[in-house]
Amino acid sequence: MSKFEFTPQLFKAALGLLGMGLREFCSESGVSLTRMSEFQNNPDTSLTNTTIRKIVTFAQNKGVRISEDGVTYIKRIEELYGADGLKLLYDEIYETLNNGGELRAFDISSDLILETLGHEFMNSHIKRMAKIGDLLKGKSMVSQSDMAIERPYMHYRLYQGETGFKQSMIIFENKVAFIKLGASKPYILLQRDIDMADMCRNLFDCGWKSASELEIDFAGNEYSFCYKSV
Repeated sequence: MSKFEFTPQLFKAALGLLGMGLREFCSESGVSLTRMSEFQNNPDTSLTNTTIRKIVTFAQNKGVRISEDGVTYIKRIEELYGADGLKLLYDEIYETLNNGGELRAFDISSDLILETLGHEFMNSHIKRMAKIGDLLKGKSMVSQSDMAIERPYMHYRLYQGETGFKQSMIIFENKVAFIKLGASKPYILLQRDIDMADMCRNLFDCGWKSASELEIDFAGNEYSFCYKSV
């Protein structure tokens, strides 16, 4: 569900950056031409959350971000560094999934994430993410060396073996982030590309089928990290 006020001005600005007319946009995005024509000309015309979600997601897939701050082009490939870069990634994950979609996480190394970002930021992030009901569909594959689980609203499975390096992958909607953690500061390669995201999602789902079920007891505290032993 969109949390910002979606206005005719934002929609017109989005059409401009997309280089599309109203009829073309509605045809490709699947929203009603009649309704969007009324919305453009009458700010009192209301749109359903489903319609707004379709518009925002369609624009994102075309490389345009619509938010309360305005309409901007999205960098298709971006490099982020350090704790600040990791926080920007987590903010984008939240903003993206708050408009719908599913989350896939591979070898997320939650213990190292926690060490980098700290309990205060992570607990705040967990609380906001836990309010997104669709995340109950989320999946995370973890290794035996990952001793902290950060998302109690996710489904977890344990994959066999170790990668030998601290490289994690997060797939969210039409984006995929590769995260390198270790002795040096974190490095994140973020790709906002639906084809890349779909390919990584398919590979993840193949591995998910052979991974082992992992039962985790969160002791009734849904917002804190759970330290496991496997």
